[in-house]
Amino acid sequence: MTGVLAMLALVTGRRRALFWLFVIAFNIIGITDFIVDYIHGVQVGLPNFAGQLGFGYAIVILYVPALMLTHLVAFYLMTRSQTRSALHPATAH
Repeated sequence: MTGVLAMLALVTGRRRALFWLFVIAFNIIGITDFIVDYIHGVQVGLPNFAGQLGFGYAIVILYVPALMLTHLVAFYLMTRSQTRSALHPATAH
């Protein structure tokens, strides 16, 4: 679902209202998915199976947190640019 929303955001880049709707939905669903997956991983005891996952465990340890950070940075940039636009309307793009 997150990937589909990201692609829809890219396709609707020229329609600002739709673009922002898809970007916000992409980030909310993406972050929610990560949080649910973290909780599920703790519930099933994922760290206890680290040796059985082989290199796949690197995905859990390195890649997933990096994706979570990209969602958080995207939220930060969205709120920062909107705040700057509200404060300085002449410099808004």
